[in-house]
Amino acid sequence: MRSLHRSLLPVLVIAIGVGLAGCKQEGSGTRNIVDTFSINDNEPLLSDVYNLGLNPTDPIDDFVPVDVVEVTFVSRVHDPSLSTVRSGLPFGSVRFNSYDVVFGDGTTTGADLDGDGTTDLSNFTAAMSAYVPTNGFAETSIMIISAGQKAVPPISCLWPLPCATAVEYSTTATITFHGTEETSGDEVIVVSGLQIQIGQFSDR
Repeated sequence: MRSLHRSLLPVLVIAIGVGLAGCKQEGSGTRNIVDTFSINDNEPLLSDVYNLGLNPTDPIDDFVPVDVVEVTFVSRVHDPSLSTVRSGLPFGSVRFNSYDVVFGDGTTTGADLDGDGTTDLSNFTAAMSAYVPTNGFAETSIMIISAGQKAVPPISCLWPLPCATAVEYSTTATITFHGTEETSGDEVIVVSGLQIQIGQFSDR
């Protein structure tokens, strides 16, 4: 019996080694998933064109708002039976460093708000920073529409310039976040969407 146990030992070691190698997960087999829990509190973005400030009759405190929205990322277990997902192991923490914003249906360079054939909101890529711990949350903020984009027609025509018949413009944004899984170095891509309404909302 002892000799039989000794002869089986190398076989068991090999089998265990093969089993461990087969547990490596990549791509869709990652042990945790990082996704957007919310963008702008999961509400449409009401993009205000012009803010009259605390004193609506005095232009000294007027300004054009920049649309910055809060993003919350969540890291969750891909398979609840995998109890070994923790920091320091493969497919753990993720760091996001850039994002793309594509307006409209994504077939052109951006959104044509007034239908005149000209791009009014151009697609862009920008830097960001967000660290999502394993099985945790992370909050950050990103810009969607700048003040400069609102300072020119057709958006500026909504207020205060009387050059538009429209009272509101509507479009969508597809936002793609780019990050890296810190242990493996694998690329992580998360895609979300946002409905956008542009008008004079807060102080008309």
